[in-house]
Order: sequence, then C-alpha cells, then structure tokens
Amino acid sequence: MYLERWFSPSRIELVLRPNRSLSRRGLVGFYLLVSTASLAVAASSAAQGNVFAPYFAVAELSLLAFCLWLVWKAGEREERILLSATEVEVVREPGGQRFQFHPFWARIFEVPEEAGRRRLRIGSHGRFAELGSFLPDAEREEVARRLRALLAELRVSTLPD
Repeated sequence: MYLERWFSPSRIELVLRPNRSLSRRGLVGFYLLVSTASLAVAASSAAQGNVFAPYFAVAELSLLAFCLWLVWKAGEREERILLSATEVEVVREPGGQRFQFHPFWARIFEVPEEAGRRRLRIGSHGRFAELGSFLPDAEREEVARRLRALLAELRVSTLPD
C-alpha cells in the first residue's frame, strides 16, 4: 500500500508499506485461539497416557510465536520516497538506508523477472534503488506510473524560463 503526502507543490513524499491483513490485536487473538486448541488437545492426550504431548505443544506454540513475530517484524518495513526540485531521496526503514538522485536524471525502470513479476527501480548514473519489493504487482505498477508523472512535473517546473 502506498500513501502520498504533499508538503508543498514542489515537495512530495510517497510512503510504501506492506499490507497487513491483521492488526496487532487480531494477531494476538489468533495466537490465543490456536494456543487454546493446541493445549486442549495436549491435555486430552496427556490424560490418555501420552505424557509427552504437553511438551510438544509448548514447543510447537513457541515455534509458532517466533514465526508470527518474524512475520510481524517484516511487516514493519517502509520505504519513503521524497521528491523535491533539487533531489529524489529513497529512505528504507528499518536501517535508514538512503539513496539520493537528482530529479532531472532519475529514471524509473521496470525490470522483468523469471516468474512474470516486474521489479521496480529508480536510478541514474549507474546507481539504482529497488522500490516496493513487498508490494503486489498492481500497486507497484501504480507507484511506477505515479512516480513517472511526479518526476515529469518536477522537471518541467524546474526548467528556467
């Protein structure tokens, strides 16, 4: 998903984030539901003589909690694209990795992959930054169209009279 913010006619920010299907509260609710079912089955098995069932349930739930945490952390990624008359800056979070390009020379590239997907890149003078790798194809194409339009507007507005 992407958001667009206008600070002024010549300063625009696009924020790219992965789409989350669940809120934090929904994720916790899902985990509690699965935990309840798993512990109920483990308790029933233990009552029938399987003394190892609770240990396996705890191990399984620990692994599930770790995997859900990893997925949640991956969903916190963000890319901010700041466009102004003097520069185009791409900032990736977490980590704060930055790429800077001059708006007159920056170009948007769509690079085809083997599986039919297309990577979106911005670059100039041999330096490139990949954009929106976590976005679905349709959103990535929309971002590419919007960036091309915004860069064209910036180039026209910065030409001398």
